[in-house]
Amino acid sequence: MDLGSLAGDNRVRFAAVCVVLALAVMFLRDLNPATLDTNFGIEFTGGVRIPITLERAVDQSTMATMVEVIKARINKYGLKQSVVQSLGDREIVVEVPRADADAIQSIEALLREQGRFEAIIDGKQALSGDDMVAVGGAGSESTPRNSRSDKWELDFVVRREGGERFAQAALGKADFPVQLFLDRPENAAIILERNSLNFSLGLASSKAVSEALHKQDDDLLLVYAEDFTASKDILLNKTKLVVSKKLKETRPEVYYQIITMGFKPLTQIASEQDNSSAVSTRILVEKEDSEMSPEFSSAPGGGITRWSAIGLLSAPVLSAGLANGYVSQFYSISGTAVGTTDAEKEAYAVAELKHLKSVLSGGKLPVNTVIGSSYVVAPSLGERFLSYSWVALLVAIVCVSIVIVLRYRTIALAIPIMITNVSEILILIAIMGAIGTIDLGAMAGIITLIGKGVDDQLIITDEVLKRKKGSDPASSAEEKQDKREAKERIARAFYIIFTTAGVAVASMIPLILSGVVEVIGFALSTIIGLLIGIFVTRPAYGALIEAMFSKKQ
Repeated sequence: MDLGSLAGDNRVRFAAVCVVLALAVMFLRDLNPATLDTNFGIEFTGGVRIPITLERAVDQSTMATMVEVIKARINKYGLKQSVVQSLGDREIVVEVPRADADAIQSIEALLREQGRFEAIIDGKQALSGDDMVAVGGAGSESTPRNSRSDKWELDFVVRREGGERFAQAALGKADFPVQLFLDRPENAAIILERNSLNFSLGLASSKAVSEALHKQDDDLLLVYAEDFTASKDILLNKTKLVVSKKLKETRPEVYYQIITMGFKPLTQIASEQDNSSAVSTRILVEKEDSEMSPEFSSAPGGGITRWSAIGLLSAPVLSAGLANGYVSQFYSISGTAVGTTDAEKEAYAVAELKHLKSVLSGGKLPVNTVIGSSYVVAPSLGERFLSYSWVALLVAIVCVSIVIVLRYRTIALAIPIMITNVSEILILIAIMGAIGTIDLGAMAGIITLIGKGVDDQLIITDEVLKRKKGSDPASSAEEKQDKREAKERIARAFYIIFTTAGVAVASMIPLILSGVVEVIGFALSTIIGLLIGIFVTRPAYGALIEAMFSKKQ
């Protein structure tokens, strides 16, 4: 075999470059060659799978919007490797790898939110989500580490109309809280037990509660569970009630009265829509017990900084410079980082910035959602899955090598076939890990590629080795004729390969379009693997066999 001419073959060069690039993508993306930089799914790295059910079936365009908005929310929270995929016309699955318990809770909270942002000053709406142009970005946010104080800050840009509305609402309101709401309940009431409110600050805390519930023409009504029966009549005009999930256990008589008034949980409303029955217009929103109590500021004057039950996420104080009526399109939100150490303050600030960025710029979901029970995969179990997958790959390669040696009675042909196949797998893993996530389905497709790749290479080899018994070229003309015949046989082999690959790709397309999360990875890795074989590794192997064949002659 002439190695010099083989190394100069463009087909071999292209395959070699692809392998080198694949290795660089797999090991050098973080500039640390000791770590594998491929994105693996939660089955391999551990994480959580969160199912989301839409309140009603939607068309393909609406579903695509839902998926993109959810992706934007999660990505802006800082989890770029998350996978969001639709499942049918009313199901979405979110997979978050390498997420701890706190991150999972934050993500679930973001997913529950509808995305209707409001900034309210003294009961007047100053900004809405439609006013937002840009949130955050390079140099537009700071934490205690880079601000050299206990403050964190986030800059954002609004439209001209929003700036004018904000200036009007903020005029003369220095030191007033700017209440940032996400999905503030409309025409609603909140049912609380008295001990849920901490009035240790006296009148200041009572005033803060009133301010948080106040909005021009749409005040939230506060009803104490202890006085529910006496307040029932005023709730008949409300379309939404916010209660604790524990209300059914702690005060079953109150919960029963709420149900008899026609208020129903979102899950029940979704079921009614499935059955095409009369759908309730009175919604019962059940929150975690920890979300029902507001968080009060320890600063002089008190004030509520967060009240998750009504969607109040933050309440920074309006500075005097923003209360002079001057119209601007550039604003910033700032707050104090909580913690006893610098590291705790930094972590708190980073979490606040991520949350506010996702809230301000996450967009609005066109359809309400119900978050199902999350399924957690432990990292130790994921590592075991990954180990088993590598073992399966190795076993498949060894078994194929044995079959090739037994078939051709020589190691000379087995070695190039296996080198080509391994190169093909490396390129596929690099591409799948770079453009998406390698889950169990994708890994199954990678393992399957070993058999498919060897099949194609055997076709090429068999065609090249077809020779008439006793044919031994004695002249240069006969040698040239044999080389031409070898090229023709390789061409016939590639015709067969292209045809079977086309059929295989066509059969995988319905799986990708099916929306079934478990098979999309398999179909995608199969298609990409076939394309790699057709355009990269099969031509290189053909050149290798041509060189070996000419040597044999």
